[in-house]
Amino acid sequence: MIKKILSFTAAAVMVFSLSSCGNIADPFAAKEVRDSQAEETADTQEDPELDALNAEAKTCYNACAEYLVDMECKGIKPRDCIGNGDFALANSEEGLAVGNGADSAGQGDAKISEAASGFDGNRRIYIGFIDKDTYVDFYIQVKNSETGLTGQYPSPVSAAHSGDIVWTELYTPPVEDTAFGDDELDSAAKVIYNSVCGYLEIEEADNGVSMKESFENGAFGDSFILDPDDASLPAGAACVSSELPEYRGVRVHADIDDSGEPFVEVTNTDGNGHTGRYPAG
Repeated sequence: MIKKILSFTAAAVMVFSLSSCGNIADPFAAKEVRDSQAEETADTQEDPELDALNAEAKTCYNACAEYLVDMECKGIKPRDCIGNGDFALANSEEGLAVGNGADSAGQGDAKISEAASGFDGNRRIYIGFIDKDTYVDFYIQVKNSETGLTGQYPSPVSAAHSGDIVWTELYTPPVEDTAFGDDELDSAAKVIYNSVCGYLEIEEADNGVSMKESFENGAFGDSFILDPDDASLPAGAACVSSELPEYRGVRVHADIDDSGEPFVEVTNTDGNGHTGRYPAG
């Protein structure tokens, strides 16, 4: 399996800038698949204001991603950027008010403020961080401070769920139950197994983390719902989810058997009892 290079929709130059830094561990979850799904979600909205807020969150997200990649190329890790207060305003409960980035000592705040320079003056912008052990992921929320309506990226908010998002808390879209048959789940288990093994190989080759250590560190949790929109997933589960969105909604259990070899079990979330496993037990 070839390791995914961090890719953002903002510009191809960002991919170049990351790869030109050498072997940098991916600091964020892969977003290419999420981007296409996010666009599909946004296109089905029936609220122009919410569409605009989701789009503005994506604009700020891309600006932050570019900033963090540039800083990592200079040897400053995302965790250090956070600890140094680069996003002191945007990562606060109040969020960053449009036009106020210049008042912050944080270079990250200034980057967001620059990206948001064309937004309505009633906007507040929040950046949330999620520690994934081997990297830091993040999300952006943009709020209309007059109405409270809030958009987000990744995982843009649909009009039907606009009341479910909470300011400064990561919103994850609901996942529909799956109803695959046994043969389909067996096929899914094999594909997911290959993805799991690819992640384990990369962790050992790039980060010196053995397969056993990856499982002990909770890379896949006890089990997880495969969902490319769920930024709260642990690192291994997030990697698998971003690669295999066609299996969104299945429950995955990845572990090591008595002989020390990895295996994957996959079940539906509708409780119909169907199960897939690879290798076969």
